[in-house]
Order: sequence, then structure tokens, then C-alpha cells
Amino acid sequence: MLQYDTKRAFAIKWYIVGSALILLFAIFSNLDVVIEVIRKGERLEPGWTTQFILKALTGDTQLFLMPILCALPFATGFIEEYKSGIMKYVCSRTDRKRYILSKIITVMVSGGLILIIGALAVCLVFWTVFSPIENQLKEGMVVDGGIKLIFLLIGRLFFFGALGASTGMYVSICTNNRYIAWMAPFMAEYLLLIFCERYCNRCYILNPKEWITMSEKWPFGDWGSCCWMGILLTFLVWLLIKNMKERLKNA
Repeated sequence: MLQYDTKRAFAIKWYIVGSALILLFAIFSNLDVVIEVIRKGERLEPGWTTQFILKALTGDTQLFLMPILCALPFATGFIEEYKSGIMKYVCSRTDRKRYILSKIITVMVSGGLILIIGALAVCLVFWTVFSPIENQLKEGMVVDGGIKLIFLLIGRLFFFGALGASTGMYVSICTNNRYIAWMAPFMAEYLLLIFCERYCNRCYILNPKEWITMSEKWPFGDWGSCCWMGILLTFLVWLLIKNMKERLKNA
């Protein structure tokens, strides 16, 4: 079952589209900076490219694009099979626990992977273009973070994508609607942002922007954010299992 699901979820088209959109949004949302660098024609400070990549991947435009992208590969996987009637034939040939586990693993991995590949595409293009015009580090100079910060961000993006895709699948099961699976992660993120910014500024752990940008408030730094998203993901997995079992009874 897992092999069948991964074949659907990891179709190359989703990751090409996702990478292209993340890259284009990263460029156009920071077009003024790119134009300024080209216009001046001066050498850049050491570490400039890394900081620019971090800024491009944590901007507001990316924050609203990524919840939509993470749901594309497989958030509709369960509800499509349920509504088409294929589920009853599949479940007659495979164990129901394996069926549920396969859907959950696939939706989480595909949602996180599409964001990781998009982030790596941005890193590759920006490093290729801007790192050659950076000044070399002088002896004794140290650049804060560097590549380590990017890898930590990529780890947070995986959890963010897994959480968003799982949210889409859960809401689609509750509403019996495949289209809501693509909209639900964005809607959930937008509502949380509005709630935190207008009514509960101090409750930073509920702010999706904080999960990605990482302020100094978080205990344990990046691990704190990943652990929190992991807790939310665990709760969501429990809800998914419960709802899937109910649907399978009616299949």
C-alpha cells in the first residue's frame, strides 16, 4: 500500500511546480534587493548570500505560499479514494491499519519534502548567482550561523509542510470535500495569524510565522519550534487515525 501511495504522492510534477513557485516568489518578493545589487555592481559582505536566502525563505509571501504547496501532492489522497469507492476494494486486499498508516506517512513526508526541495532550489540559485561576488573572509573573521542556519530552517520547513499537509487531509475527511484539502492549511494559518496578532500577541507558540522565522523567545531555539510542531503533528495524527477508522467502517 505504501508503495502505491508514494508513487502517487512523489510524482515529479508536484516538486517541479513547487520548486519553481518557491523560487519565483523568493525572487520577485525581493526584487528590489536584487536590482540594487546589480545596479551598484559592488562586492558583497561575507555571509550576505546566506542572510539573503534566510530572508527570502521566511518572508510573508512564502509564509502564505507554502501552506498551499504542501497540500498539493497528497492531501486529497484519502478522500478521493473514499468518494470514488476504490477504498472498499483496496481494504479488502490489505490490512486497514497498514492502509491508514500508509496514508499518514505519505501525506506528512510529501508535504515536508516539497518545501525542502523548493528551499534547496532557492539556495542553489542564489548561491550560484551571489556567492561569487561576495568578499572573501579575512583571517580571523567569523560569520554568524552560515550554512547551519539554513539547514535548521530546512528542518523547520519539513515539520511545517508535514503539519500543513496533514491539516488539509484531516479537514477534507471532516468535510468530505477534496478541494478544501488544498485550502485548509492556508485558512488555518491565516486564522492563527489574525488571532495572534490582534488578540493574543504574547501567545507566540500559536503564531505560524514564529514557527518559521524563530524569534529569541523560543526555549531550546530551533529544537523548541520543531518540538512544538511535532506535538501538534502528533495530535493531528491521532485525529486522522480516529476519523479514518470511522470512514473505513462506512466504506
